[in-house]
Amino acid sequence: MHRKIAAFTGMFVLLTWLPLSGAEPDHVPLESVSIAAESPLIQTADEPPVSEPEASTEAVGAAEDAVPDTLHWIDVPLISQLPELYNGCEITSLAMLLAYLQQPIDKLDLASMLPKDETSPEFDEDGNIAVWGDPDIGFVGDIYGNELGYAVYVKPLAHLLEQVYTPGSLDLTGLDFSEIERAVTDGKPVVIWNIASFEQSDAWTTWKTPEGKEVSATFQEHCVLLVGFDEESVYVNNPFENIQAQKVPKSSFIVAWEQMGRMALTYQS
Repeated sequence: MHRKIAAFTGMFVLLTWLPLSGAEPDHVPLESVSIAAESPLIQTADEPPVSEPEASTEAVGAAEDAVPDTLHWIDVPLISQLPELYNGCEITSLAMLLAYLQQPIDKLDLASMLPKDETSPEFDEDGNIAVWGDPDIGFVGDIYGNELGYAVYVKPLAHLLEQVYTPGSLDLTGLDFSEIERAVTDGKPVVIWNIASFEQSDAWTTWKTPEGKEVSATFQEHCVLLVGFDEESVYVNNPFENIQAQKVPKSSFIVAWEQMGRMALTYQS
């Protein structure tokens, strides 16, 4: 979900779907809402220590003698959300976690099982979303990218993990980031909600659910699997950019994670 089907800049509505740069969904919709904005990607000149990295990724090498003592890193298989799940960064991050647990479930099967809030968006006279779904209940919008889509938050994803993994889920939401690092140190990758640029975002909007709950959201929301950290950086499997162990500055990553409500999820031992 690195670039959402909708992102808000000035909150205006286009009546036709506009392809974004980079990867695109397989099926271009005949008519849907798209509000386009670009978020800068993390580009790092310094890659983490590697053994023999794959050409298209910034990856941490698995050889123990190539990894400094300060680096905590878990080797987790990379799964891309594209092309099928344009907005499916959360479910794909969960698929990677399950693959690590040697209980692989296809991302499309997981997407079909994921709770969804079927509320259709309603717009005000200025083209802003006035009423829509609740990501604390289920995925809001179209996960496949053919129509307007947003995200799902930690509770529905934890519920799904409970269904498919017997020991169950471990919700780390609200804890200090040191506790997230502790989970990684213990060998547990963490599904973590962030911003696509891994920096604080100013592009926020609000809408109300049919029940009157106010949802504050950014269409720059992104979900990744945290697989490592050192003193200055974190390393994430990025399902949209298809990068394994992508190196990201820790300070900005934490600020963006806090802005997204400190949402984080892993598994029970």
